[in-house]
Parts: sequence; structure tokens; C-alpha cells
Amino acid sequence: MNEASDSRVGTFRRQLEKIILDKHEDTMSKMGAILASGILDAGALAFSPTAFIGLNYDLKVPKFEFISNAKPSLFEYPKPTTVPTMASAVKLPTAVLSTSVKAKARAKKEAEQKASLEKAAGAESSPAATKCWKRKSI
Repeated sequence: MNEASDSRVGTFRRQLEKIILDKHEDTMSKMGAILASGILDAGALAFSPTAFIGLNYDLKVPKFEFISNAKPSLFEYPKPTTVPTMASAVKLPTAVLSTSVKAKARAKKEAEQKASLEKAAGAESSPAATKCWKRKSI
């Protein structure tokens, strides 16, 4: 069916398309909308006569002339649905995990401690001062 045969078809088809394209819609609702749009499309093609077939007594196809006064828009295929494309390419900030922040802070702290120990060891050149304790990391 199309809008030429019934004016309510267009609004119903747009409602089905909205349900199909909405990513927050329930899966069963989308499935029902897809089936409904298929049945709506089939109603224009398969459930109404769209072909004229005939045979003669020898089971051969005779030459036919068929004139239809109906508008061609009555037999048009429905327009395919298209997914709307987003033209704006917004660069979002990269997510920083709390574990990576903690690891960087820990590494910075250890580097500062190591630098301060080396500085203290350089100031005092006694053998007792050069002893360095390392913290065991897990």
C-alpha cells in the first residue's frame, strides 16, 4: 500500500521507520515494526493483482494488449529506509583510567625517592650512606 491509495499509510510508515531506526527502542518492538513494514510493502505487491497471465487452448501464451488507467504511483515500490548520518565529527576526550593515574603517580613518587637517595648518597660519600633500600613491588 502507498500514500496514493490511503492517506494514513504515510504516517504509519513514518512511525514504523522511527521505531526501526531508534537505537533505544526495545528489540521486540523493532522486530514487530520490521514485520509490519514488510507486510505493508507486500500488501501493495502480492495481495493485490499486479499481473495478467493467460493461455490459449494449446497452452501457449497469446498476444495481449492491456491498458490500465491507474496512476503508475499506485504500483511504485516504497522508498528504502536510510540510516541518518552524523556529519559532525566531534573529538571526545580520551578516558583516563584510575589505575593508570595511580600507576603514573606511583612511578613519579619512586623516581623522586630514587633521585633524593642518589642526591643524599652523592653528598655523603660514606659506605653506610650508599646502602639503598628498594621497596618490593607487587
